[in-house]
Formats: sequence, structure tokens, C-alpha cells
Amino acid sequence: MDDQWRPGSPHNHCPQPCQAHHGNHTAVDGHNEADRLYTRARIDAIGRQLSGVPPLPPSYHRSTRPRGLLMRNLYFYVLCFCTFAVVKAGSSPQNNTDIRLDALLAILGDFGYHPVLAETWKGNSPCDNWFGLICVEGHIKYIFLMSMNLTGSISPRFADLTSVHVIDLSQNLLTGTIPFELTKMKLRFLDLSHNQLHGKVPRFETVVPVTEGNPEIVTAAGIIRVPLGRGDKETAGVGGFYVGIMVLGVVLIGGAVFLFYLAKKINHPV
Repeated sequence: MDDQWRPGSPHNHCPQPCQAHHGNHTAVDGHNEADRLYTRARIDAIGRQLSGVPPLPPSYHRSTRPRGLLMRNLYFYVLCFCTFAVVKAGSSPQNNTDIRLDALLAILGDFGYHPVLAETWKGNSPCDNWFGLICVEGHIKYIFLMSMNLTGSISPRFADLTSVHVIDLSQNLLTGTIPFELTKMKLRFLDLSHNQLHGKVPRFETVVPVTEGNPEIVTAAGIIRVPLGRGDKETAGVGGFYVGIMVLGVVLIGGAVFLFYLAKKINHPV
């Protein structure tokens, strides 16, 4: 006859001390506590078989330290995530777009806020129908602003538009010098001809700027000869007229002398 009491057995027989109090809750509480301890012992045994790691003591489960450690780890992960997000945002296309917008607004200001540009250079996307700008896959590649009567100067902020390959600012009224910052761009074509620029042309690594038609522009070969204007052409024409008369007079006099000598020789043969 097996009268031994086992936790969790469906046919438990309460030991003698327990039977003495069978009518109250003491027996039930003792029974539940024994079941709980037995179940924990089984779980610990299974854990040791599976992982070989000793189970945590019961006091650890009642401690508040794991929760505090978990929260500290959570705070650390959140901090790392926020730091990564900030760094990622700093190198995102949105940040590059902001740089382009700032540069184009500075260029617009140096052009004296030309009305056509001021009207069309609006919004957050320079590739969205901004006058004179042509984009390829979201990057500004070409800037065509020729023959617009642009005034002011060439902004050094053009250099911030690093994706640009072609700039044409010819046939305008731009003054000042060619900014050195433009030499940092990877340009394939730069036309600044027929403006009112002066000074030395900086050396470009990838392109030779077109600068003819600018007064007092200085290249490596020296000052570029500017074509004559209308007034200069009229003055040159008047001077050429007088020179032509003088040459014609000399020819006529020479011819008259030759004819006189020839007639005299005929009338008085030797």
C-alpha cells in the first residue's frame, strides 16, 4: 500500500498533520505550495538537461534588478537608434536638396532677383519646372540662362551644385570677375561670353571657359581683344575714307607725271 504523498498526484492522501486540519484552508494551501515547488523543480531539471545552464534561484525571480537592467538596455538601444537616425538624416537626399535650394537662392540674389527666375524658382524641388534648369534622374545637369539681360555678378555658390556639367550665361550684362570656386566643379562646358566681365580667368581642370566679348578679361594669353562696337566702326570708317583719298591722290599724281614724261619723249625724240 503506497501511502506516500506526492505533489501533484491526483490521488494524494494528506499526511497525518494535514488530515488534522482537513476542514480548513491550511491543507489546501500546503498542497498548492507543494505543487508549485515540485513544478519548479521539474522545470529546473529540464532546463539543465537542455542547456546545461544552472537555473536561476527563486530569489532572482522575485528581484527587481532584471527589470531595471532591461530598462537600462532599452534606453541604450533607443539612444543608439536616435543617434543613427540623426546621422542618417544628415546624409540623406533631403539634406542635399536643402543645399541646392540655398545655393540657387544665393545665385538668384546675385542676379538681382531677375523677375523670370524669381517667378519660377519656387518650391522645394529645383527639378520641378525651374526655368533654365534641366535635371537628369533628380540631379541638376544643365543650366541655360543665356540672353536674359541678367545683371549682377556670377555667384560663387554655383560650386555647391556639384552635379552640374553645363553652364551657359552668355549674352547677358553680368559684371565682376569669374569666381575661383567654379574651378572646383566638374564642368564640361562653360560659356560666359559677351558679358561685362573683367579680371583674370581662373584655371579650370576640365574645361576652357568661353570668355570672348568681355572687356578687360585676362586669360593666360593676355587681354582678349574685344570686337569693335558700332561707334568704333563708324570712326574707323571715316579714317579709312581719308586714307583711301590720299592713296588715290598719290596714284593720280604718279600717273600724271608718267604721262607727262611719256608725251615729252614722243615730241622730242632723241
